Amino acid sequence: SDYALGSPMVKEATIHLSNGKVLTITANNQSKENVFVHSVSINGETLEGTLLSHDDIINGGELIFEMSNTPKTN
Repeated sequence: SDYALGSPMVKEATIHLSNGKVLTITANNQSKENVFVHSVSINGETLEGTLLSHDDIINGGELIFEMSNTPKTN
C-alpha cells in the first residue's frame, strides 16, 4: 500500500507503532506562510513524488518535510 503525502498541519509528531518502532515526522520551516512542501525524505532518502509506502512507515525512522513559501516547480 502507498499513502499520498500532503502539507503537514503540525511541526512535529511522534507515532509509536504497534511493532514497537517509532516514526518521527518533522516539518522544517513550517509556518503560516510556508505551506508548500519543497521536499520530503524518509531516513535520509529523498522521496520522488508524493507517495510513501507502507513498508517505509512500519520500519519507523524519521520522515522530514522541508517547507517553503513558494510551490515547488519541476
